[in-house]
Amino acid sequence: MTAALETDVPRSLEVTHRNEVVIVGRMSTDAVLRELPSGDEVATWRLIVDRPDNVSGRFDVVECATFNGRVRRQAIAWNPDDVIEVTGALRRRFWKSPVGLQNKYEVHVKRAARLYAAPVKRQQTRE
Repeated sequence: MTAALETDVPRSLEVTHRNEVVIVGRMSTDAVLRELPSGDEVATWRLIVDRPDNVSGRFDVVECATFNGRVRRQAIAWNPDDVIEVTGALRRRFWKSPVGLQNKYEVHVKRAARLYAAPVKRQQTRE
């Protein structure tokens, strides 16, 4: 008797791999638009996502990036504290730096929308 290999799984039981994330959080700062050596433009930003059990004020900071022209234009128009929803894929990026090979995870955003604009902060006037 031979052991069943993973390739022996009937087609009806195969699972399609997916890499799709949806994140809702608030902008930490303005998005940054950069031109890469290839000539491509990328917009990057961070979302602050409160944890569900936010009893102790804990949160996660999620790096986001997009090459999509429409999403780039949206991102540079957002303001800090705007609440944003993004949909995309989690990617791990590698690059060489003076201190060696670096890497980080970021969400490559395909779609995005501002759900709520941050309240306008009024400057106090002196009388």
